[in-house]
Formats: sequence, C-alpha cells, structure tokens
Amino acid sequence: MSKNKKKVLIADDEVTITTHLEKRLTLMGYEVVGRASSGEEAINMARRLRPDLILMDIVMPGKHDGIYASEKIKAELDIPVIFLTAHGGKNFVNRARYVEQFGYIVKPFQENEIRAAIEVALYRKDMERQLRRSEEKYRSVVDTARDAIITVDGLGNIVAWNCAAETIFGCSANKAIGKTLDFIIPERFRKSYKKGFKQAVSKGRPEIMGKMAEMTGLRKDGSEFPVEFSLARWKTGEGIFFTAIIRDITERKRMEGEIETSRTSFHNIVERSADGIIITDKDGNVRFIDSTAELIFGRKGKEFVGELFGFPVITSKSTEVDIIRLGRNPGIGEMRVVET
Repeated sequence: MSKNKKKVLIADDEVTITTHLEKRLTLMGYEVVGRASSGEEAINMARRLRPDLILMDIVMPGKHDGIYASEKIKAELDIPVIFLTAHGGKNFVNRARYVEQFGYIVKPFQENEIRAAIEVALYRKDMERQLRRSEEKYRSVVDTARDAIITVDGLGNIVAWNCAAETIFGCSANKAIGKTLDFIIPERFRKSYKKGFKQAVSKGRPEIMGKMAEMTGLRKDGSEFPVEFSLARWKTGEGIFFTAIIRDITERKRMEGEIETSRTSFHNIVERSADGIIITDKDGNVRFIDSTAELIFGRKGKEFVGELFGFPVITSKSTEVDIIRLGRNPGIGEMRVVET
C-alpha cells in the first residue's frame, strides 16, 4: 500500500454494507484498514490501527452505539468520524449533533456523496491540526515571554493574559480575564485611558500604534512602577482586539537615575575644582576639557577635543610639564594622570 493513502476504518454491523464500502473506498484510492461491527470493537480497532478517518454507523449491537464510540474516539484519539445510518430520525440527529462529527450521511448513500464527505472531513481535520499547532507555538512563545502580553476586546475586556503579566502585575490570569484593563492603571490616569481607548476603537488606528511609549503601571498590591509598552490592533469575525506588549522598566529607570546622579556629581566636582581637568580615551585623544583647563591653556575645549594629548603619561604620579598658551607666555604646570 502507498504511504500516501489515507487509512479508513469502517464501523457497521451490516456485512453487506461494509463489504460494499470497502470495495468502493479501495477504488477511490483509500486504504481500508479494518471493519468493526460494534461500538466497542470500533474503539479498540481505532486505538490499534490509528486510521485517518472512521465511517461510523450510529446504531450497532453491543453495550455502546456509534455515537458513544465517536465521543470516546474523539476524546482519546482525535480521529474524525463520519456517521453512516439508515436512521435519519430527529432523536438520532439531535444526539449526533452534540458529538463533533465531520459528516452525517443517511443510507442509502451515493458514491460521490461518500467521496465528497471524506475529502471534506480530511481537509477540515488537517486544517484543525495545523491551526492547533500554530496556536500551540503561539502559546509557547507568549507563555515564555519575559514581557507581559495582554489582549483586550473592543469593549476593553481582557481576553488573554500571559504568565509574565501574572508576574509583573501580581494577578493571575483567572482573575484578570474578563476585567477591564484599567485595573492595572493608576486611578488618576484612568479617565484619559478610557477616552483614548474609545478613540482607538472608533478611529481605527490610534497615534500610538506601532510606537514604544511609557506609562505608569499598577500592581495588585497597589504599588506603582514604570512600564514601556507597544500596541497592536487587529480584527476578526468576532470583532476588534488590541494586544499590548508591556515591559517593566523599573530596573532601567533605576540605572538611568544612577547614571544621571553620577553625571551630575562629576560635573559638580569639575566645576568646583581649582585644577584643570582633561579626559582622554585610551589612545590619548582628548574627549573632555573643563573651564579651568581652558584658562590654563588659553584655548576653548572644542579646540582640544579629538586632538592627541601631547604630555607624557605617568599614572598616579605628579609630573611637571611645560604649558604652551596661544598668544601668551609659556608656563610650568604640575600634572597628575589617573586611569579610569
């Protein structure tokens, strides 16, 4: 048998039906891997043979009928089932409706009808599996992301809340989903948020879309913290949705504050120093010169920047150097070099 042939299991207690079906399916290019005559046998054969599709009669002898067998096979093996039956009554149809079946054909059936039902069922199942794999990959990425990924519907209600959102905001997905997003926004900003959200829904594309922005977030314990976020808008048959990717930037803001404090302290030291201060890179090129050094050398700092510092470097020791001034008499200075 070709490896590309789809495998079909027939479950029907009428030998004439199963024999006829097997011949017709074989001519259609399918591989009939087995024939079952009861619900229990269909379940066991499905477990053992793992067919791509099952043609299942609803009414069969034994403890369980075809509807029960289909439910069991769906839950355990996820194999698509097409119901075959001479019973088109309302009760049977209503029972079958609650089972995720992939077709319902009333006997006597036509060959083209069977072929079409099988092709549609196999295609539909293939699409479902591809979609499931895609969703699993997406869920894996979302759940392992370090940033909070939150989706709200057109009414502002949260419909998706990943693991990072639970950690960042201190609220589980079970409690967050269904709420409006403003519960993670400080109260003083909620009015402007609601106004902006309404405009985003009505106008179609808010100005902030596709850009990075900063705001203040609110944790479950009431503490506030800085966040950075980007926003995306998308639409399906179910309506409009917005997805925000939110990053806690508390540590970054702390580091920026420390850098700014260090920079301010450095400039205060430089401005108050009675000595001239020159900073060079590792190759001796001037990168900074303070106002006192400008006075000593009689040149503006911008004239020094990028030039090679022409004094001998003796780390941590004071050295006397000749000072050449533009338009003024030369002088003698004392220089000390410190590596940083």
